[in-house]
Amino acid sequence: ASRGSRDQWVLTVSVGTQSISPLLWAIDSGTWAAAESMIEDLLTIRADRLKYYYGLDSLFLRHPDIVEILAFRATTLLPTLLNGMVWRSHLVHGGLRRANYYIKHLLVTDKGTFPEAMENLVELHDPKITVHPFLLRLVDVIWTGVVRSKFVFRSTWLLFNLILFVLSHGMLNHRHEQEHLYSRIAMFSCRAVIYFLGMTNLIYGRVRHAYQAIRDNDLVVVFDRIPIPKRYFDNWREPASLLLVLSLIVSFFIEPIFFCLQHSEGNFEGAGIFTDNCPEAQGICEVYSVISMLVIGLYMSLLMDLATLSAKLSTYVLVAINVLPKLILALSALCFFIFMFATCVAVSVNDVRSFQEFPTSLLRLFQFALRINSDEDLVAIS
Repeated sequence: ASRGSRDQWVLTVSVGTQSISPLLWAIDSGTWAAAESMIEDLLTIRADRLKYYYGLDSLFLRHPDIVEILAFRATTLLPTLLNGMVWRSHLVHGGLRRANYYIKHLLVTDKGTFPEAMENLVELHDPKITVHPFLLRLVDVIWTGVVRSKFVFRSTWLLFNLILFVLSHGMLNHRHEQEHLYSRIAMFSCRAVIYFLGMTNLIYGRVRHAYQAIRDNDLVVVFDRIPIPKRYFDNWREPASLLLVLSLIVSFFIEPIFFCLQHSEGNFEGAGIFTDNCPEAQGICEVYSVISMLVIGLYMSLLMDLATLSAKLSTYVLVAINVLPKLILALSALCFFIFMFATCVAVSVNDVRSFQEFPTSLLRLFQFALRINSDEDLVAIS
């Protein structure tokens, strides 16, 4: 076939009003050797006196989902496709060779949207495919050109909210600090920013994601009747963000400052406008403090994404997350043995005061397991 029509030979065969793709037929029928030859022929750069011929555009025009097709039907052909999307010069200058990466079709679709090719490749969980030079270059372009600025802004805003939360709930809310009007104003201002800017932004994000899931029918039915967006099962950060939103909403409705607005003046420490130490708010302070601890924990867990800015730190976090299930199993086994021995010791006849009751025996063995007590204490008990 001529250079200008070779791509049509392997992509389109028309019989009457029907049109089939020999490449797709070879993939579906399991004739992967023939499919590999077709892909190599399509992605070979040829030229004549007038122009260059490269079948990449024709391939994605005929099969815009070719990456998804190969990812789920013929994974072994993915390296062939990715290799064909890179051109390397045979000339060496200063120890380096020029290379062209044709990333357009994996970066943007004809409609101007981001293609699903990267999502399909991530779902493979194949490290050999992930470290392919073409994908590394593509990820670098996406990260530096689009993602990094938005990621840094979102993470910085989350970190800023965390700092305000710690200031208003862990430093400015002490009784001796609230004796000064400026401290109470600063505490109220920090909490106002958290509720009216940070919380509303999180609510908007959750509502937008739910709307997109309903629009795209990307739902998972739980208990045969409750539809839940699929992303809540694919990414642990989504349910963590939802729990953070709910915690902030509860904190807002039981905010002690609101309870004290009508009772800010009185004979108590820190009396004055914007105080949260009035006697009328003492009944909810314990619940409010527990929710505040939960909010800080959720903020910190979501900020683990900042590890992405450092390759070493990101690698450590990834390894730690993968090891976490094993750690939980080890701690579960440890707790079982502590419970078993504490029960046995508690029901036995002994004259050791700290082992005569089950709760104290359990606590004592837990301390020895974590080596909180010294060996001298163990010798003294023995």
